[in-house]
Amino acid sequence: MSDTPDAGWPGQPPVNNPQPNPQPGWQPQPGQPPYGAQPPYGAYPPPHKSIDVDFKTISPYAYMVAGAGVLAFIFSFVPYYVVSVGAGGYNLGSGSASAWHGFFGWFGMIALLGAAALIVLKTLKVWDHAMVPLITLIASGVGLLCVFLALFVVPGGMNSTSVFGIDVSVGHGVGYWISLILALASTAGAVMLFLEAQKAAKPVAQMYPPASFPGAMPPMQQPPMQQPPMQQPPMPQPPAEPPAV
Repeated sequence: MSDTPDAGWPGQPPVNNPQPNPQPGWQPQPGQPPYGAQPPYGAYPPPHKSIDVDFKTISPYAYMVAGAGVLAFIFSFVPYYVVSVGAGGYNLGSGSASAWHGFFGWFGMIALLGAAALIVLKTLKVWDHAMVPLITLIASGVGLLCVFLALFVVPGGMNSTSVFGIDVSVGHGVGYWISLILALASTAGAVMLFLEAQKAAKPVAQMYPPASFPGAMPPMQQPPMQQPPMQQPPMPQPPAEPPAV
């Protein structure tokens, strides 16, 4: 053992810091600090944390929510709103627009895609929070509500009408109806995932009641109230008779 004096605080004597002696024949490797020396801060990179996912344990409802969100995003670019113009039974022309031309269309797609992203993050254990199933259910429900409202709200407030024999028909294309089915599937899968999470949390709550967690205070128990014993008043004694003479 070798003692190396280290300077202490000003006005204090140096402190001997014992350092272990290296083994005979030991030589430092290239880039390795000398024996007994501490490496500088940040010299070694942090250990890499790998993501280990067992796809066999993933719930099929997670696939349902994730797949429905991705497919809904793809079909949002398919004709969502359709306008056709005709006269006298002849089609004079038609046009279409994607879901991104109406508020409820694009907002519903964002909500469904967000629900899918939450499931992916939970599956990869990037954000494995207990509130993820509930947030996913809310996102899917908002997406379904927006897609449903898009059935009645058309961009520009256009409605089917007929002017001077020219018929203008406003409707929805195949992209809308597929998106509606996908929104229903996403919401149904989110509901089942939420129920599974609630079912899995019940045994844990029963195994660890609130008072059994480390550091939890035991419930306060008040001693039973003691009632004072009932004291009956003494019975009056009859007066003693004088002895007979």
